[in-house]
Amino acid sequence: MHLVELLKRRPVPAAAVFLALTRRCPLSCRHCSTASEPDAEQQSGALLRRFVAGFSRADHPEFLLLTGGEPLLRPSLVHTLATTARAAGTRSYLLTGAFFARGGTTPPTVRSALRAVDHVAVSLDVFHEEYVPRHQVFRVLHELLADGRDASIQACGNGSDDPYLTELTEQVRREFGDRVPMLVGTVQPVGRAREWSPDGGTHGHGTGGEGAGGEGTGGEDRSGHGTGHLPVQGLLRAAPCDLAAWPVVGFDGTITACCNQDTLDERPVAGHLRLGHVGSTTWPQVRRRVTTTPVLRALRTYGPLQLAQRHLAAPARPDTGSGPGAAALDFLDSLDYCGTCRSLAGAPDALRRIEADGSRPSAALLEQQAIALQSQSGPVGFARRHGAATRAGLVLLGGTGPAEGAA
Repeated sequence: MHLVELLKRRPVPAAAVFLALTRRCPLSCRHCSTASEPDAEQQSGALLRRFVAGFSRADHPEFLLLTGGEPLLRPSLVHTLATTARAAGTRSYLLTGAFFARGGTTPPTVRSALRAVDHVAVSLDVFHEEYVPRHQVFRVLHELLADGRDASIQACGNGSDDPYLTELTEQVRREFGDRVPMLVGTVQPVGRAREWSPDGGTHGHGTGGEGAGGEGTGGEDRSGHGTGHLPVQGLLRAAPCDLAAWPVVGFDGTITACCNQDTLDERPVAGHLRLGHVGSTTWPQVRRRVTTTPVLRALRTYGPLQLAQRHLAAPARPDTGSGPGAAALDFLDSLDYCGTCRSLAGAPDALRRIEADGSRPSAALLEQQAIALQSQSGPVGFARRHGAATRAGLVLLGGTGPAEGAA
């Protein structure tokens, strides 16, 4: 399963589900979006196995993404989840920090888990290299390729022009002959990186294992959408959220419709983003809620900024007597893209209006058009929106087409 097969489906609601197997990790990388620790919390394996066992040939996600923390601290669980999912027709993806590579050999239980999944992504950046030598990560990647596994590298740097990324990219392409794709993002002020990285006022998406830019990575504007402050006839331009599509089973079992780390960490979860709990909610229920909930449909069609301007109560402009007033625009300016979405939880009247809009007969058609436009840009378009834009073409390495923009 090549990386592009995953990314091209990223805007499609319920095409995949993330499972955060553990928040534990033996590494303490300075950029970790989840601020994972060796003794952090993790969800019951029995609950996760029961959830995945609820996949059926008739109703299953296309992809199961196994994340952490470090999911390979639970190799037997990884093996069971991947094989159970495959029996239902679901392919699996795993992101690892390759902590085990430090020993020079891959433990048998870990290797068995790696062979069970359809795609293995390995985090490789200046932060991970403080703990795991690059040549040992390359050894693991060579093993994966020899075993017939599809593999990729998830890297991040301090901006697209980081010299480290240039050097890393060149070596990876030489070492593997352009057989290993790379998803490249930039460090975001979230998790441990919040203590030292510049705060641009927004926080990156990702669970620490997000296949579209986790481990504290994200796009240059962090939301992947910009601020959205481009008015069209007095209304902010629509900036659809293409990440409120794949549900996430968090570290405590709470299931959210969003992979933004602040959303995953915040308790209680914003009501319009909460889908249930892994202990009491089945996959068919999650899929139905993701695909049919009117508020989520509206977020995927317009984005939170335009919805907030449309539906949050605001004083009229003094010059026209209509439209959002300065107070409302100042409020929007004070929030980032994802923060605006979470703020809707405190505005029940606005949520009711958004729900009404998302329930209209035309709403499903408009959502389909928004998803189609995002899908047309393909895997490179998604990587450009949510990663280091100038390196987006690296996701195509090892595929059938040219690695556009990979230089």
